[in-house]
Amino acid sequence: MTEFSIPDLPDSNPFQSENRCCALINNVKIGIFRNTPGSGRCILANPSMLRIFGYDSMAEFMQIEVIDLYRDPEHRNSIIEEVRRNGSVRNREIPMKKRDGTPIWCSLTITAEYDEAGEIKWMDGVVEEITWRRKIQEAQQNAIDELETRVRDRLTDLVDTNELLTTEIAERKRIEERLRENNQFLEVLINAIPNPFFYKDAKGIYRGCNRAFEQLFGRSRDQIIGKTDFDIVPEELADRCRDLDQKLFEDPHIMDYETTILDAANKQRQVIINKAAYPKNGDKYGGVIGIIIDVTELRKYEEERIKIEKLESLGVLAGGIAHDFNNIITGIMGNISLARMFLEASHKSVKPLNAAEKASQRAAELAHQLLTFARGGGPVKKTIRLQHILKEGVSCILRGSNVQGVVDIPETLHSVKADEGQISQAFSNIVLNGMQSMPDGGTLKIRGENVMLGIRNRLALPPGNYVKIDFMDKGCGISVENRKKIFDPYFTTKEKGTGLGLSSTYSIIVRHGGYIGVHSVVGGGTTFSCYLPSTGEIVPEEEIDSEVVNADAPMGDAVLVMDDEEMIRDITAEILDHLGYKATTCSRGEEVIRIYREAWESGNPFFAVIMDLTIPGGMGGKEAARKILEFDPDACLIV
Repeated sequence: MTEFSIPDLPDSNPFQSENRCCALINNVKIGIFRNTPGSGRCILANPSMLRIFGYDSMAEFMQIEVIDLYRDPEHRNSIIEEVRRNGSVRNREIPMKKRDGTPIWCSLTITAEYDEAGEIKWMDGVVEEITWRRKIQEAQQNAIDELETRVRDRLTDLVDTNELLTTEIAERKRIEERLRENNQFLEVLINAIPNPFFYKDAKGIYRGCNRAFEQLFGRSRDQIIGKTDFDIVPEELADRCRDLDQKLFEDPHIMDYETTILDAANKQRQVIINKAAYPKNGDKYGGVIGIIIDVTELRKYEEERIKIEKLESLGVLAGGIAHDFNNIITGIMGNISLARMFLEASHKSVKPLNAAEKASQRAAELAHQLLTFARGGGPVKKTIRLQHILKEGVSCILRGSNVQGVVDIPETLHSVKADEGQISQAFSNIVLNGMQSMPDGGTLKIRGENVMLGIRNRLALPPGNYVKIDFMDKGCGISVENRKKIFDPYFTTKEKGTGLGLSSTYSIIVRHGGYIGVHSVVGGGTTFSCYLPSTGEIVPEEEIDSEVVNADAPMGDAVLVMDDEEMIRDITAEILDHLGYKATTCSRGEEVIRIYREAWESGNPFFAVIMDLTIPGGMGGKEAARKILEFDPDACLIV
């Protein structure tokens, strides 16, 4: 392991790019580590640890014992004892050494992680090299001591010579120059920190900040220094900051808390604020110093990860239920169809049978939606153009409604590799949602464009060519609270909704390697934006030859039926027998191949074979069809 990282997510996940928080940890100038207790070895470390201790490679650094970094091993032991006793060590200044033995001073902050038995599993910490600070402090103190000594000595002999006074003045100027240089160095160092940095006095008045802090709030340093939190952030947050600062003065420690702020663009940013009190005049504290870490993107990533995990776990359950449910519905619909064959159109049972068949069809549609985001619903991709799918879907769904559809899709829109049925369903769900949000009528606009995403795009998608489809309605909008749940399975605000439409859409888009986002204003409409990986080129629409269906298929011919459900085999055979065919049934693909080959070799081949696509624990229709076509290319197969 070379640096801090978040483990890779599954390939279907769109958020595999480098996490900004990891990049921040790996680029920060202070060392961050995790090591084991005792003499210890590092489990994790960022690149600054190598720089601080003078190691060339992470592999070499991971092999050393942590106790070897201390000039005095007893310092390591005392730290472990304090961690065992108090759970942490805060800002402990320790003499340490580099790889080549060069002595350095470091400030350590360490916390412990315990196992179930209460023993330390590992220790997490932050190390900052403060050699330069110690040297400056020592130099300053030495200079001041030296100056005071000289002044005392010279005062008793001031009348003897004015030259000694001149020397002292020159010495003071030299020290002041060194202090000025040190202050300049500190200013450069603070501005080099990528996170917003600030410090305030004991009255809460800002006395300094870095450029990142200026950029975050859109104010210059002159507009910040001399002001308080009440001049910069909302009153509620300012009150909280003031109270927390006071607690730091009463109980000095490193404090961190998460909150929401408005940046210079008036956008909400989720941030973690780390701060501590700095000493002044012995036991008193001069003020508070702090750093702000933006975790907005990290929190979005965590929300997306949780959403995907919920879909995956529900998908396992939904897939199993939908598969069995679909088989049951097939048996019901088959028996209803068979019953209708035996009745005259005027029979009084025909009407309730028709109603039962429609209800069964709605149940089958529900099972299909469940299968869409189940694990087994992976897309079967081919190169398609989205123009026809969008126009046809809008026309079909909005036909007869008081909502007007406006499709603005250029002919230059790139093609995509996608499952045409699934993508059509995903788009239809969004169109239906837009139509239902405008019960009094309105306009639903669909716009498409080609986009190129770079390496560090805000969607966390792999870089490359994409098509972006926007669905814009002028409906009632979605509240902030509901906006976080619209893609959750079974969440709906509609009286007759199933809560599966948008969750299915989300699952389909993600499974195609894309992204779907939503922007909405209550009372001002909603825009769904879908990104799908494109081929980067325009593929002409293929001409599809219409097939000629022979309505006079020979009756009495043999038909082979394969399905793992006995009920489906029986009802299919009964319907075929009623239509005048001779049905033979079996339950597995291996049996289909054997029975079909025997009939084919005997000179009495089957007229057609009807097979289930997949068989749990056995050969399904897809594989069986491939093997049959190897010895009989003219076979009529329905899978």
